[in-house]
Parts: sequence; C-alpha cells; structure tokens
Amino acid sequence: MRMGAYRNKVLAGTALGLALACSCTVYGAGPGWEQREDGWYYLQEDGRPGQGWVEDQGRSYYLLEDGRCLMDTMTPDGYYVDGSGAWYERTQDILGVSATAPGRFAPLDKALDQEESLSALAGRVEQAFKQVRRLRVTKDRMEYMALQQEADGAGTPTGSAGSLAGSLWSSGTSGSRSGIGSSRQTAGGQTGRTAVTETVLIGLYQEPLQGRYRLDIKTKLYPDSDGGKKLESYDYGVFRAMLYQISSSPEILEDALLSAWQADNRWKICRDGWVRAGDAYIKYMPGNGYGRFLISPASAGDPDGWNTEE
Repeated sequence: MRMGAYRNKVLAGTALGLALACSCTVYGAGPGWEQREDGWYYLQEDGRPGQGWVEDQGRSYYLLEDGRCLMDTMTPDGYYVDGSGAWYERTQDILGVSATAPGRFAPLDKALDQEESLSALAGRVEQAFKQVRRLRVTKDRMEYMALQQEADGAGTPTGSAGSLAGSLWSSGTSGSRSGIGSSRQTAGGQTGRTAVTETVLIGLYQEPLQGRYRLDIKTKLYPDSDGGKKLESYDYGVFRAMLYQISSSPEILEDALLSAWQADNRWKICRDGWVRAGDAYIKYMPGNGYGRFLISPASAGDPDGWNTEE
C-alpha cells in the first residue's frame, strides 16, 4: 500500500466488508466495527472510537474525529473511499500488461511517457496490429490511432485500417495527418511509396491551465470483447488503460464514461454541469462526430464557479 507517511493507521480486527454483510448489530463490543444509525464506527481496545486511517485486511478506511467511517467521498488528504468506505490499490491485467491505478487522482504534470506499463502496452499494440493500430505516448498525452495505408502514385493501397475520417488533436480540430511509409513495388513494376494516414480514435490530454484532463473518443467501444485477440478488445483495452493512468477509482470512471458515450447515460453526464464519479468530476462536450469528456479531480471540489474556460 502506497499511502504516504502522513496517514494515521490503526489496525482493525474485523473486516468492514463482513460487518456490512451482518444483519445484526452489536453495540459496545469493541474492538471492531459497530453500526449505528448514522453509519459505521471502529472501536479501539478501550472502547473509544478510532480516528484517522484504519487498515484492515489490505484495505484502508478513514474515520472522522467522532469515529464515523467516510463512504463514497474524498478524505481530507485527497483519497477516494468507495461505497463500503474502502481505499485500496487497484491493479488490473489489461491486454497482458499489469496496470496499477495511482493512489490519488493523477497530477496534471505526470509524465505519461515515463510509465513502463504504457511502453509495454504500446509494444503489444504494435505486435498485434502493426498495420492498423498504433499507441503513441508523449509527456502530456496518449493517442490511440487507426492507420490507413494508401499508395502514393499509381499503385494500389497495401492495407486499410477502416473508413474512419478525421483526426482529433489537442487543439480539438478535426483533420488528418499523413506520413510516408516504406518503399514498395507496384503491380506495374514501378517503385512506389505508401502514405499512412493516422486517425486518433481515443486521445487523452493533460490541460493543466484548466485543471483537468481531456478525453476525446471517436470510436465504438465493446467492453464484452476485452481480453481477446480481436481488434475491438484492443480498442477497449487501451481505453481502460488510459483511465488507469489518471484515476484511483478507474472502474467507476470507466462505467460513467461508457454509460455516457454509448449506453443509457445513467450517470446523467452532460454539458450543463459537472457530475462526480469516484475521485473525478466529469463533463461532456459534444464534438463533430466524436465525444469530448472533461475530467477534473474531485479533491479540488466542484469545478463550476472556478473553471470557466472550455
């Protein structure tokens, strides 16, 4: 557990998860968890409520001064505790690469290109779909691109990544970008060049001046395909990996974004106001054929009122 030395830890003797599952309530039986009308408390050996961080069976819980356990909110030191009151390190295997979420919402000066897991993931994408997908990671952005190869001259295309048009960059404009690939021999015996057009399907960008990350999506996502060898599984896997770079509760952020992008939007994410999901606030900005999501740390409070630039 990487929580920092400033945490005041108290070892708990009974798991909160078990206590929450118990239908009966025991009062004054410390040490351990006790349910009261206003929430859950942890009692110490002397029967008094604990304070600060409680560590129990690999998970941590934050107790207020009166001993009540915080749930589904941010702690005073900036950590998100879930609906059971637990903080724990989230680690997930994504496309054969181990991804570990940050302990707290990632700072906006985090150097993404220093993350070994992202380098490994880019290599996996290159190995599996060299001609049709690419993951590019720089200091302040991740761009997952579809590649379309077209002959430059009289030759015919050597391959295609699909018919998606347009490209999303940090400026938010649409367009395309081409590069020159390796030389090849055309059917007529002439030497030709292959132009490669890159279309950003999913882009994650740091926007430190606005105090947020920005996520642009221009592709359908298929969560049921995750873990396989199909192209769709890599599309969704990279999407998940991006969220594991910024959020300490990536599974919550994933559910909220997916719901807003192509499902029932049960989180009610829109352009009219910010919606909290785990350790983040989310706002939607529609684009021309793509979705733009602004993602700010919940520890900084509701962005409405202080973040006016879109």
